[in-house]
This record gives sequence, structure tokens and C-alpha cells, in this order.
Amino acid sequence: MIPLHFLNPGMEIPVMPLYVNGFAAPLPNAPRCFSLGQMIRGFVEQWGGNERIAIIASGAFAQDVGGPLRGWIDEEWVDTVSGLLEEGKYETLAGRATAERMAAAGNNSSELLNWITLTGAVGDTRPLFVETDNGSAYGVWELDK
Repeated sequence: MIPLHFLNPGMEIPVMPLYVNGFAAPLPNAPRCFSLGQMIRGFVEQWGGNERIAIIASGAFAQDVGGPLRGWIDEEWVDTVSGLLEEGKYETLAGRATAERMAAAGNNSSELLNWITLTGAVGDTRPLFVETDNGSAYGVWELDK
């Protein structure tokens, strides 16, 4: 755990970082990332404490960093991914997010695996909103209060 009180003195927030390889081959497959998220949810549900828990993920759906697709956004893929997220069709998304499909959207697009891991953790909860921005996106889920 990383105490974040170094960033904000007087504030102690334990952090458990989890890295999902979303850039260098070999990539984990999306269904496996989804299963990892489900395992995280199981851990959170079994947690005996009364602490509030946040799960944060970041990553692009369709971006190419310094590659031949730089500046082009695969809008069709962005719309597909954001639509599946908004509809709560997370397993469908995991099934469609193959290494080949993500690579076709840009060399940085496999960061979507971070999102897929998160969707395994949110269960059947649909997001409050998903907003896309040039191949990246922002989303918020509210789980049990």
C-alpha cells in the first residue's frame, strides 16, 4: 500500500496499485482482465471493514502515440466501446476487444484493458456517464452507498 499523505499532509489514504499491461506484447486477453476485475469485486465484497473503496482506471480506447495512425481517431470503435459501457454490456466488450481490434484503433488503444478490468469489478452497475474525448474517455460508476 502506498500512503498518499505525502501528497496531502494530514491525509492517510491507503492505495493498492494494480498494473495491467496495456501496451507491450504479449497483452493479457480482455476476458482474463474482466475476470481479474470480478476477483477484485469479490475481495471488496468480502472486506470486513467499513472503509469507502474507490477503483480507478485510466486508458485510451483509440489512440496512436507517435505511430503511423497519430492524429486519426477510430470513431467507430470509440462509439462501440462507449456504447457497450453505457449499456452495461461488459462481457460483450471483453469479447470484442481482441488484440487485433485494439491494435487497429492505434498502438495505445489496448489501454482499454484497464477499463475492462474495472468493468469486471463494477458487476451489473451501469455508469452514471461515459464521455469520450479524442479516443480517450471518462466514466463514473457509483456502487453501493
